[in-house]
Parts: sequence; C-alpha cells; structure tokens
Amino acid sequence: MSSRNLIFAGACWCVASTAFAAPGESSFTPTSLLVPLQSVRLLGQGNTGADLYTCEHSGLIDPNAPIDLDDAGAPDMPEDACFVDMADNTALASLFAHKIDIPPGTYDAVLVSQCVGSGATGYVSYVKGSVELNGTTYYTTSGTQVLTTNPAHQSYVRVEYAGCASGVPLPAPVTVADGDEISINAFFTLKNIAWAQLSGNGPGGCTLNAANTLKVCTSYPIPVTYVGSTSPALNTFYITEDQLDLTAEKAGGQMLLLRDAVGHVFGGFSRRLYSASSVQPNANYDTAIKSVEDNAPNPGYRITTHGGGSQGMPIEFYIRFPAFLPETHNGEFERADGMPNVPYRAVLQ
Repeated sequence: MSSRNLIFAGACWCVASTAFAAPGESSFTPTSLLVPLQSVRLLGQGNTGADLYTCEHSGLIDPNAPIDLDDAGAPDMPEDACFVDMADNTALASLFAHKIDIPPGTYDAVLVSQCVGSGATGYVSYVKGSVELNGTTYYTTSGTQVLTTNPAHQSYVRVEYAGCASGVPLPAPVTVADGDEISINAFFTLKNIAWAQLSGNGPGGCTLNAANTLKVCTSYPIPVTYVGSTSPALNTFYITEDQLDLTAEKAGGQMLLLRDAVGHVFGGFSRRLYSASSVQPNANYDTAIKSVEDNAPNPGYRITTHGGGSQGMPIEFYIRFPAFLPETHNGEFERADGMPNVPYRAVLQ
C-alpha cells in the first residue's frame, strides 16, 4: 500500500470585504462559513479510490431534523453534524494533516461530499458577514430577518442547498506505486463567495426574510487540488462584456485564478459578481472550473467551467475562455450548444 498525505493548505484568503459599496446588491466575503463535510475521497481509474477524510459521526442521522443553535444562530457544532468553518485554517489543517494508505493506481479527481445522514438530498450551511447596500451597512442575522443594521444582532444565516457532492479534478492524473509518498494540497477562497440583495425570489443557496425584501446567498467553496507543495498566489479578474469598460465597473462575473511559484495557472474559481453597476452577464458563472489547459507555446490558458442542464438535455459547459491571459486583456469566450461567442474584458484587480 502507498502512503499519501492530504493537506488542506492554509490558503483561505478570507479577508472580510465587499466587492463594492452597493446600492441594491453586492458580493461580499464572509467572516465565517460553516459547511458540513461528510467525506473527501480520492477517485481513480477502474473504480479505484481511497477515503482521505470521513466525518466520524455516530449512528444514522435524520437530514430533516432541526439543528440546535447557540445564541449567535450558529449550530452547536455537534459531532454528528460534521460542520467545518471554511474560514478556519487551523480547523481545516487538523482534519487533513495525516498520512493515508492508498492502493496503487492512477487517480484523477477528488470527491467532496457534504450531505450527512441517510437519505439526504441536500445540505445546510451557515454564513456570517457584513455587506453595504444602498449606502447602509447590513449584518447577517439569524431568524426571519436575514439582515440587520444593528451590529449587536449580527449572527449566522441558515442557507439550504440541493445536491450532495462536488467532483474536483486534479490538474493532471497522478500514478501511485508501492512505496510512493506524495502530498496533495487543496486550496480555496471565500472571496466574494456570498452576496446580498434588496429583492426577493432567491434561487437555491439563498435565504430570504419573511417579507421577501432582503436576501442572502452563498455558494459552496469548492477546493482546487494540487499535487506537490506550493504557496499559490490568488489573482482576481472582473469580467465585463463591454470592452470599452476599462475598469470593469459593469462586471457581472469574476475569475479567481491560482498560480504556482513560477506563475503557472493550475486552477481557480468562477463566480458571479454583484455590485451597484454590474450588468447581468450572458453566461452562468455559478459553476466550478472544470479544466485549465496551458496553450503553450501559444499564449494564455484554455479555461472551461462545468455545465448543467438536465439528464435529457445536458449542457457540456457554461463558459470556455480559449486563451485567457493572466493579465488585463480583451477576448471572446465561448458558450456551449452553438451559442455565439461573447466579447469580454478581464481586468486584474
């Protein structure tokens, strides 16, 4: 059996901030995001695999049962709930800083499972932070309010999601032989992963107040994996579809790219961007990056996000940048199913 060490590196980049001072809507970076983490499994060819982490809950759990909350509106963190604060690098490191025996073989993905309990088809997370809307600072709060202007009442918002697992491809397949010892690092960022709006009618991953006038949303922080050791840099690009919008004031999407010590892009995150001046984009930024391919010797990277749709009408991908440069630039991105390309300007922040 081979031994491999999985490390969720201390690279959360979790500085609390808003994308803009935003009347009406704004992205923001939460100070805390509690997410259930049931298991992390390395997947390989020929149905090979190995559990890298499993939450040690006891017995069967009713996924529909209420969770006890403390005075801040957060779960009391029972072991059975498997909650992890994705902003707490120390807690993450304690989960994954150990060696694991892995069968020899070739591996190409990591599966992160969030659902806890028998028969669960979704999961719940808790988000905490602040955001500026209409020139006023709002704070997340528990109960039916969702947002409050009183900082003394700041607490967690409960957010529900459908689905249970996320597949994270390795940058390249890796082969493990007997006696090998290799590190797998996983990186993520909470930057602008949440957003708030002075409106109703929220999709999954959103919670509205009782009057449907305030909304808090967040997506799951899907990690990017890396074989070996590195201390990556995080570059954020705002994507506007107006190439004359030189500072990306109208940007409705963002690409957050990870670069290794020599500047090579090996992964990243695709997210919507909400601001006072953002324009609804002509593509879906709410799915993870599926692949990053170096165009060398030609410039740039071919970056493709996951698609969606239904089983009968699948969408292969939502966005594909054929030659994304890791600097401010103009270009066109592709969309699946024969839809026309979209001109864009990417502005490095």
